[in-house]
Amino acid sequence: MKIHVTGDSLMARHETAKQPMVNLILHQKDPLLRVQNSAISGNTTRDLLVRYKDIILDKDSDYLFVLVGTNDLASDRDISPEEFEKNLKTLIDIFETRYSHQRIHFLLPPPVDEAKQLKRTNE
Repeated sequence: MKIHVTGDSLMARHETAKQPMVNLILHQKDPLLRVQNSAISGNTTRDLLVRYKDIILDKDSDYLFVLVGTNDLASDRDISPEEFEKNLKTLIDIFETRYSHQRIHFLLPPPVDEAKQLKRTNE
């Protein structure tokens, strides 16, 4: 099986590895799983709307996993909650041109430590 993962740094970060950590962890769980990772650190829903073709042109993946939202509502971005919601709905419509809705999975960003995050809150 092949999956496509995309989103922001939570999917893109390498830590000390030569590839995204999510790829390594998933491969450890299932050595036969193939992972296409198109995540880019700092991305927002607005960024995914610009580069959606890279995602839907992947004709080999069986499932799509999207983790986005971490950066959309950060205080240094100009994306309102209303735009965020509109962008998500548009992304769903776009992704459904390639994947059936049962094969698209949106993941929620984890809670942030508000004492350490100056630009993000859990609200």
